[in-house]
This record gives sequence, C-alpha cells and structure tokens, in this order.
Amino acid sequence: MDEVFARWEALQVQEQLARHALNIANDEPKKLLALFR
Repeated sequence: MDEVFARWEALQVQEQLARHALNIANDEPKKLLALFR
C-alpha cells in the first residue's frame, strides 16, 4: 500500500510541476511583449 501511495504522490507532484511550467510558459510571452511596448 505504501508503494501505491508513493507512486500516487509522485504523480501529483509531477502534475503540479507541469501546471507550474505551463503557467510560466503562458506568462513569458506577455512579459516579453510588455518589454517591447
């Protein structure tokens, strides 16, 4: 049962990281565009 929980927790962390990376990727172009204004 511990192994299953550990795997599930790892997946949760991966999902959070992926979302965070997407948020950063989405924000970057806006910041770059703001610089050129």
